[in-house]
Amino acid sequence: MQNAVHANGEAVPVPRSEADYTGWEKARLLGKELSELLEDLGDAEFAYIRPSRFQFAVVFGNHAHDGMDPLLTAINDYREGCVAYRELPDDSPDSDDAAIAETYGPAMETLVNWNQRARSREAVVHALELIKSERLVIDGMATALLDACIPYIKGEMI
Repeated sequence: MQNAVHANGEAVPVPRSEADYTGWEKARLLGKELSELLEDLGDAEFAYIRPSRFQFAVVFGNHAHDGMDPLLTAINDYREGCVAYRELPDDSPDSDDAAIAETYGPAMETLVNWNQRARSREAVVHALELIKSERLVIDGMATALLDACIPYIKGEMI
């Protein structure tokens, strides 16, 4: 930064024009500006920047409000329901439909009808693991989970 002489004789820094910055100086300057702007918007926003040769070189995202991805919560509810179902006694007087409705059924219905994007890498991993473990290749839940995960992987974040 150059200095100019103020009327009182003190040296005052003169800001450089953007054209004077090169390479990493410019990248750092622009990164700092973006960081300050995101801070003004609040803690819910973030950005991820890659070289321009990549598809979606600048990705903006939104953190889940409570730090938990709703998709991950739904997957965990489904898994817990499956465990509860498997732990039912074989001689249970409940019909199979009633047992499902009281264990994993509601969570499965939530996942089958899922229509939001994944918000975390952890949710993406768990969704893909669930698809694999349940051998869901044609089922509607698989399609919903893939639709939730693919935009995240591609960088099309919220």
